[in-house]
Amino acid sequence: MEAINYLLNLPTPISVEFNISTTSGQQIKKTGTLLVNDPPEMKIKVLSKTFPPPEKINLNSDCLVFIETGDIATILCTITEIKTNGIIHIRAREVIQHSNKRKHFRGPAGRLSIFYYQKQTEKDNPEDLKVFQASGVNISCGGMLMIVDQPLTKKEILALDIHVPEPSPKVISCHGMVVRIKTLQESYVVAVKFTDLDSEMCDDIMAFCFAEQRRMLREMVIPKNL
Repeated sequence: MEAINYLLNLPTPISVEFNISTTSGQQIKKTGTLLVNDPPEMKIKVLSKTFPPPEKINLNSDCLVFIETGDIATILCTITEIKTNGIIHIRAREVIQHSNKRKHFRGPAGRLSIFYYQKQTEKDNPEDLKVFQASGVNISCGGMLMIVDQPLTKKEILALDIHVPEPSPKVISCHGMVVRIKTLQESYVVAVKFTDLDSEMCDDIMAFCFAEQRRMLREMVIPKNL
């Protein structure tokens, strides 16, 4: 959705959560009050007393703003300025509304390291089960498309460890149900629906998708010999 149209209809000030990256590569999640004066320009008043000083914030990183007003939306923003009084100036670039037909923004998953094991019962100990590796195709907060070498069955529950490389490295551990399988010559394309993803895990996936989109756009613009 066009950012300006969304912001013009957004009642502000409004309480929001937002993700931002430090110069050391750490991703932090804080709460604040969003003010919209001149869309797409906005301000966030940080409510946390432990927010890093301006010089510790990576101004080249994206700021993700999470809004819930009955519907849920994520605003992808550029940081334009950080004041010492706890005011962050941002510019909205894109709005993803999660109540549309495709509920979740989907991004490329080729750089993810994905490991899974097949649980037969809830009592199965993960340490006793064989772990397999998959190749990611795309991912969202709703699920993931991946390529595997072992045959799986529809409605099978998989335990997943998804290693996210950025904006800050972390492992997302969750479960997913196999909803679709396509057989290739020597492998299988498997669609998995996440069954127990919490809001923090979803935020991590969204942050990765936007960071990956930003990286790919940058590589398209910058010549490889520079």
